[in-house]
Amino acid sequence: MRRRIVSVDMMSGLFMLALGMGGYAAVGAAEIGVINDMGTGYLPRLIAILAICGGFVLCVLAAVRPPEGAPPLFLKPLVLTSLSVAAFAAAADRLGLVAAVVASVVIASFASSQSRIGETLLLAAGIAAGAVLLFIVGLKMPIPIWPR
Repeated sequence: MRRRIVSVDMMSGLFMLALGMGGYAAVGAAEIGVINDMGTGYLPRLIAILAICGGFVLCVLAAVRPPEGAPPLFLKPLVLTSLSVAAFAAAADRLGLVAAVVASVVIASFASSQSRIGETLLLAAGIAAGAVLLFIVGLKMPIPIWPR
């Protein structure tokens, strides 16, 4: 008797289903509106429904394909990418948008052995400039650009 392994696709599908259902439940009774006059719950509910549909499709595809073993888990990129997001969240208000973006990109660059410091700093500068243009100039969000 051969043991059946749960595939990565099935686990991903179940995760997407749970994420979508949780998002749908979190929207609650927020007003949906119509496409010409969207309410506050329109987009979150749409994204939740798309996540549910995507999860369902992944589960169906995983059920009809033979299962494969899970790929190896690399902890260094997982930890450093998570730390990068946490550093941005912690630094954005105190250090400003530019410093938070630069810190986040530099921390994330250590996740790969192929990154170079010069390229990383150029990328960080470009993303920081784009973030300032998008969020401060374009959307006029009240985020500090520089440290307070």
